[in-house]
Amino acid sequence: MKENRKTRWVGVLTREIYADTHNLLVDPATNQLTAVVDYDFSHVASQGDEFFYSLAQAGHIVTTEAQGLDDPDSLVLRRCLLTTGFTPEATAGKPNSHVDWELAAMMDEALAEVGALRPRDIEGMEELSTLYWFFQDVSPPIFFLKGLRAKINTDKVRAQTQRHLDAYLSKWGY
Repeated sequence: MKENRKTRWVGVLTREIYADTHNLLVDPATNQLTAVVDYDFSHVASQGDEFFYSLAQAGHIVTTEAQGLDDPDSLVLRRCLLTTGFTPEATAGKPNSHVDWELAAMMDEALAEVGALRPRDIEGMEELSTLYWFFQDVSPPIFFLKGLRAKINTDKVRAQTQRHLDAYLSKWGY
């Protein structure tokens, strides 16, 4: 089957975002997906939480201005997610980016089509994002993962984290 926008989206959703196929309920008569039952990361959270960690493969991670110090494309993505949407003007000149702009725009479009909240629809999303990533930088999860910690340059991560924390505190007037 020739890949098009829709098959590409479905492929990413099933292969890269939702790999736990044992949690999918399918109607055997129609082979239609009827439910996703997954409690792995159940917790009380804000409406914006999924946009901080679950949708990375679809280009829908809302980052912070501090992360833009190390990755300018994350600032463009943040602006698209929180304000402008994925207009050609907003994503112009980004062909070699690590962000899959086409997929991010498709995700945004798909959320709108089904009436789901997008980051820019969630009141206070910008501040929620800043607070979420601030706490991640106060205690970076990467330092608790022994196997991963052995593969990274901890000095580089510490320096990056320090820059982020300085940016947060400066933004808040400290």
